[in-house]
Amino acid sequence: MSEYIKTSISREKLYERNYTRDSFEKIKRDEDMEVSTTDNIYKSVADILTLKYIEKSNV
Repeated sequence: MSEYIKTSISREKLYERNYTRDSFEKIKRDEDMEVSTTDNIYKSVADILTLKYIEKSNV
């Protein structure tokens, strides 16, 4: 089991170059969790972009 820290920073802080984090969370990853491959990631991005294009063209 691996462990990592997930952090978040608000967009306003990024614009102000204030890099203090808003929140953090410890995530424990089990070995049986699905591993993201580049193929899965590219397919997800393509699906999202396709949906956005369809939404925009229907307006």
